[in-house]
Amino acid sequence: YYEILEGWHLQEALNYFYLVQALRRRGLLSKTAISVPCVAVVKGCAFESFPLHHAYSGVLSNSSNSNISGSSIYGFDHSCANRYGDRFHEYDLSLPLWEYDVTELTDSFEIAKLCYEEPAAISTTTPCWHCETTVQVPFKREGTCHGMYVWIDYGVHHLADEIAFHSTLGRSYQQLVRMLPS
Repeated sequence: YYEILEGWHLQEALNYFYLVQALRRRGLLSKTAISVPCVAVVKGCAFESFPLHHAYSGVLSNSSNSNISGSSIYGFDHSCANRYGDRFHEYDLSLPLWEYDVTELTDSFEIAKLCYEEPAAISTTTPCWHCETTVQVPFKREGTCHGMYVWIDYGVHHLADEIAFHSTLGRSYQQLVRMLPS
């Protein structure tokens, strides 16, 4: 079960959140119980990556190579493969981003928080489970925005009410990647 979720950090964080909530609702977990981690912060960043864009898209017709026309390369028709390749923007990918040349176009931004403990147990002014309908983030550099990648920062109680965070971004883990259609 957990092997299936391995590499899908958002799904792991949500799965744990729903397990804790279900145990609390059924009275199997005390309201005073602590959780390690105590919070998961879903973070994101817009990026530019021509290698990633070309690896996860259909065969392009705007190539200057005379052997490529439409979806045909050297006479081999790729239109069948393009039915799938042209849809990478419709679902998430789990990729090790360190394998690709990726340029961040925005600073990292918070998408949502998942609190595994009672909200009163966490010292924060932000509601514990929130997700704005729109998250607006300014671009820090110009470029072609090919998509967004998502990771989880886990927080644990460190000292008193302070929460120390551990990020899955800087490691060799796979990140959730959502490509843009154009």
